[in-house]
Amino acid sequence: MEKQDLKYDEATTPVALTSENKLDNDSSEQIPSGKPLLNPQPSDDPKDPLNWPLSLKVGVLIQVCLLAGLGTLNTAIINPAYGPLSKEFGITKVRASYQT
Repeated sequence: MEKQDLKYDEATTPVALTSENKLDNDSSEQIPSGKPLLNPQPSDDPKDPLNWPLSLKVGVLIQVCLLAGLGTLNTAIINPAYGPLSKEFGITKVRASYQT
């Protein structure tokens, strides 16, 4: 089978790109002023993330990064406590590791 470019419609069904159904907002298209056509098209709404101030964008990025690292930190930070937990509750270290 020949490899084809695919795009996804609203129902996430792959559709083969042909000359009739090429994406309208190709990154190479430009508006008359010579600037590239942006996709998604920015709005004037202050709640649009494209219009957020840089400080807010950086703040959200930092928050997402910290929360992503929290999961692995949480699973690793308990490891030294398995010994004291097993002695305190009179169970094996393996059983102490099953805590959740």
